[in-house]
Amino acid sequence: MRQATIAVLCSGAEDTMLILLPSVLLLASLGTVAAELDLRIGRDAKGNGVLSQLLHHVLDSSLKSHQQLFVISETGDIGVMGCDHLSRTIFSSVQDMERIKHASSRNDFYIVLGSMEWAEEALRALYRIRPQMWWTSKALFVLEALPGVDWIQRAAGLVIPVTVATRVRPDTYAFYAVCLFCNDSRPGMQYIQTWRQGSKDTSKNLFPDLLNDFHGVEFKVSTLPVSYFFYWTPNASMKNWTGFEGEALKAMAHHFHFRVTPSLPKNGGAGSLVNGTWDGHMGMVLGGDAEFAVGKISQTWIRYEYVDFMSFVMIESDSFITQKPKLLSYSSTVYRPFPLFVWILCAISIVAMGITIAIFKRRSFKGLQVGNEIFRVYSLFVVKGVKYLDREERRMRYIIYPGTTRPINTLEDAVERTNLPFYIHLYNDELISNFRQSNISMYKAVASRLKLFYPNTVRITTDNMYMDVLYQLEIEIWKLRKAGDPAWTQLRVADETFLALPSAWPIRKYKPYKPKLDLFILRLRDAGLFNKWMSDSILPLGAYFSLNKVISIAAEVKRISFGMIHVQGIFYALAFGFALAFLAFILELLFPPKL
Repeated sequence: MRQATIAVLCSGAEDTMLILLPSVLLLASLGTVAAELDLRIGRDAKGNGVLSQLLHHVLDSSLKSHQQLFVISETGDIGVMGCDHLSRTIFSSVQDMERIKHASSRNDFYIVLGSMEWAEEALRALYRIRPQMWWTSKALFVLEALPGVDWIQRAAGLVIPVTVATRVRPDTYAFYAVCLFCNDSRPGMQYIQTWRQGSKDTSKNLFPDLLNDFHGVEFKVSTLPVSYFFYWTPNASMKNWTGFEGEALKAMAHHFHFRVTPSLPKNGGAGSLVNGTWDGHMGMVLGGDAEFAVGKISQTWIRYEYVDFMSFVMIESDSFITQKPKLLSYSSTVYRPFPLFVWILCAISIVAMGITIAIFKRRSFKGLQVGNEIFRVYSLFVVKGVKYLDREERRMRYIIYPGTTRPINTLEDAVERTNLPFYIHLYNDELISNFRQSNISMYKAVASRLKLFYPNTVRITTDNMYMDVLYQLEIEIWKLRKAGDPAWTQLRVADETFLALPSAWPIRKYKPYKPKLDLFILRLRDAGLFNKWMSDSILPLGAYFSLNKVISIAAEVKRISFGMIHVQGIFYALAFGFALAFLAFILELLFPPKL
C-alpha cells in the first residue's frame, strides 16, 4: 500500500514536473532575454570610450526630444544611456532589422555601427522602410573608413539626411554629409567637421540640410507649351517663360540654385498606359528622360501606383448631378450609397462563404467553429472594402437625356437640351469671376444653371489635397428626395469629379528632393504668389478644361464595390458585426469544440 501510495505520489509529481518544467524554462528564457536586453542597452562599451563619447556627442547635439531612436549595431554592445527619456530599439541582426518596417515613423533617428558589410545590410533595411520616412528623420553611419561610390549613391537615394563618421585616428572621427549634387552634379560627400575625444564643440550642424542648394544641377522637365500655364519656346531663356507654372519654376530654380530644361514628350499627352507601357509625360518621367513633368496632368489612382505627385497649389473641380443612364440595364447596375437589399445580400454571402470555407477545411460540425470562419470572411469584407474602395481609376459616363437613348456628348448639349441642375466647385475667385462675367454665350448659359460655392470639407495630407464633394452632393439629393420632390428620384451624382490640377507635377517615386520642392510650392501658395500670377494672366475658364471635352468617355457600368465610407454602410457593417458575434456565441454553446 505504501509502495502504491509512493508510486501514485511519484506519478503525480512526475505529471506536475512535466507541467511545471516547460513553464520554468519559459520564464527562465524570458528572464534571460530581458536581462540580455537590459544589459545591451545599459552597458557601457568597455575599452571603447571614444566611440561611446562620440555617440553621446551626436545625441546631445542633434537628437530632438520627440524623435524615436534606433541603434543598428553589428556587435550590440554600445551604450546610449545619455538619453534615458527617449525610447530606443537596438537591432543586432539582419532579421531584427525587419522589425524597423513596423516600428518606424516619419521622425526617426538611426545610428548604424559596424563594418562596411553591415552598413550595406543596414542601408538595404532602410530602403525597405523608405515610404515611411520623411525629411525630419536622419541617419548616422559610424564606419572605420570612407564608403565607396556605389554606397554613397544608394545612400543619397534615401529621403533623409545621412551623415558618415569615419575614424581618422584612434581618438578622432571625421564627419561627412552625403549630398545629392555636390560632386559635379552627382552624389558625393561633403566634409562637415572633425571631432576629437574630450571635445565639446557642437557649433556645427552634423546633419545639414544640403537640399537648400542644388549646386546648379540641370533638371530636364517634360512639358507642353500651354498658354496661361507654362508657355515656352525652344532655345528661349528662362526669363521669357510665361504662365503661373513657369513663374513657379523660375522662383524655385532661383531659390534652390538649379537649371531647368523643358522638353516635349516623345509621344502622347499627359500619359496613358498602353500595353503595359506609359507614353506622354508619364513615360518621360518613368523612363528617366525627365526629372518631373509640368502641365495639365490629372491625378488618377493608376498614375499614383507609378509616380508621386508634388503638392499642387490649387485645384479646380467640376461636379454635377445628372439623370441615371437609360442605356444601362438597372438589373445589373448598383449605385452608391447602396440600398438595404444590397447589404442583406452581402450579409447572406458572408455567412454562406464562412460555412462553405469551414466545410472545405474538412472539420466535423461539432468542432467546426463556424463563427471563426464567418468572422474571417467578414474581416476580409471590411478590410478589402475600405482598402480598395475608389482605388480604381474613376471614369466619366455619358449624360443621358431623359426619355431618349441618344447620349449627350458635351456639357453644352446638356445645358441646351436638359433641365438638369449642375454644381460647379471652384477654389479660385478669379475663375468664379470669369465664369459669371464672361461674354461668351455658352459660359453665360452654363453660369445661369450653376451653383458656385466653396466645399467646406477640404482636407490636406502630406502628398495631396482631396475633398468629399460627391458625398456632399449625395446628401443634397437625399434632402430633396425627403422633401417629396419626385423629379429627384431618378437623379444621381456623376461618377467623376473632373479635376484640373495645374500644379500637380508627377515625379518618380522616392526622389529625395520632392519634400523640399513640395514645401516651397506650398510656401508660394501661402504667400499668395500663385493667385497673383494667375490674376495677372487673366485666365479664362477654358484654360482649365475645355467644356466640349469634359464628357468624352463611353458609358460604363461600375459594379458593386464593397465600401464602408458612407454612414449607411458603416451602420449596416456594425449592426451585422454585432449579429455575427451573437450568432457565433450561440453556435459555440450548441456545438462546443472538441478538446
